Amino acid sequence: RFHSSIDYIETISNIRDKLETVSIPEGAAKPKIIRFQANTEPLLRYAIVKTNQSISELELQKLIQETLIRSLESVEGVALTTLLGAQQKQVQIEVDPIAIQTYEINLSSIPEIIQGRNKSYPAGEIQFDGKKISVRFGQGIRSAEELSELILKRDGAKTIKLKDVAQIHSKIIK
Repeated sequence: RFHSSIDYIETISNIRDKLETVSIPEGAAKPKIIRFQANTEPLLRYAIVKTNQSISELELQKLIQETLIRSLESVEGVALTTLLGAQQKQVQIEVDPIAIQTYEINLSSIPEIIQGRNKSYPAGEIQFDGKKISVRFGQGIRSAEELSELILKRDGAKTIKLKDVAQIHSKIIK
């Protein structure tokens, strides 16, 4: 067996911090960093089926993510949890070319403004109950409604928001 004097928890934390400063291409998944051991195989698999019609698939997914997944991730020795087959929300922005021309907004500035507003940064670690927890700060856009209120430009007393130049739609993809 190979032994190393490297503190892998600190190393992984440093790698995560560095990854936060890198722009990930559109459509690419956020990288997951795990400690790999050749003899590691999944020990537990859950299949969850919705039988209660009073809860939507997205509500069930959120419940699973916030309870089951978070609980499993906090267990010592659990390297990775993955939710497969879940629906995802996708936000589509349809820009009105006449509106951006009227308000003199550069089309290429819209993605830059959205990315600038939707960032978080590493803020260190907290030790709690014998475990290190990464802490982050920053702003994140949580909904299509919040995105629509994003300020693109201030023109004197007038504030131009994304909703003034585009239609924003949430769409469920599988």
